[in-house]
Amino acid sequence: MNQMLGIAVYAGKDGKQPLEDHETLTWLREATLASQPYLAPGPAQPPRRLTDYPQRHSGDFLQDIAYCRQIIEARGMEMLVLDQTRADVGMPVVKVVVPGLRHFWARFAPGRLYDVPVRMGWLKEPLQEEDLNPIPMFF
Repeated sequence: MNQMLGIAVYAGKDGKQPLEDHETLTWLREATLASQPYLAPGPAQPPRRLTDYPQRHSGDFLQDIAYCRQIIEARGMEMLVLDQTRADVGMPVVKVVVPGLRHFWARFAPGRLYDVPVRMGWLKEPLQEEDLNPIPMFF
């Protein structure tokens, strides 16, 4: 997010803004908690500290990936991993896809976006699309 925020104030040598998306620029320059109150923490929720969250990493990257896969599979999904490492580059690269997860772009088809908050006990019933956050994250 910090890298993204830097884009809003950067202008190239020619003075032009490299980011041409008006909606993103407007958000980065003008959004506040007063204008976007749905981003504020719930008033009934106590503040949390790092120590409130269990440590999930093991120090072993492969073991941590297996842990993530277990979480995904326990919820009836699968994790697909494609090794895209190129020997001539020498840097490990993978693409990970979990069919059924929602993209971070605004895609509001039926499914997990509506069902998971109910299953987790956050909501009593699924929201309708018109009840979702009014401005989806676009980055």
